[in-house]
Amino acid sequence: MKTLARLFLCCTAAVSLPAAADTFTFDLSGDGNHAIWTMDSAIPPSFSTAFAAAYGLVPMVINGVETVRNIQFYTAASGGALDVFLGEESPAFYSTGPVLFEGSTEAPAFLTGTFNLTGYFNPSIAYVLTVSAVPEPATWMLLLGGAGLITSVARRRTAQPAC
Repeated sequence: MKTLARLFLCCTAAVSLPAAADTFTFDLSGDGNHAIWTMDSAIPPSFSTAFAAAYGLVPMVINGVETVRNIQFYTAASGGALDVFLGEESPAFYSTGPVLFEGSTEAPAFLTGTFNLTGYFNPSIAYVLTVSAVPEPATWMLLLGGAGLITSVARRRTAQPAC
């Protein structure tokens, strides 16, 4: 019983921890290229306009090579989707498609899911963008605590003699 009480206290402490900002993983592929990066939604854009939220020099991996790129997320009035670029360096991704965030361009809230995008300059190019939320530490603690609770109950049941 003491073990169950301790486990309950640990789970309660983990859940009551202050929530960290949501971190998102972006996985973009198309036209023979692949890019992956993470972004923290608590960090405001480097600059924003009525049509786009822009983030400067975001670390990412493109085709297995670590690099940095500028990223712009567009509103519906600008064709939606995003651009990933850095000057004239290749590869660059210029796309159009669904809007990938909610709210204002000053504080965008990224949407999760899989999005089909098309090339902005060449509509025959198809991109696939998958945006997923990275679980917070409290979520992992709750998951582990629940697994521990189930394990302890199962052990307790098998350890009791049959009557």
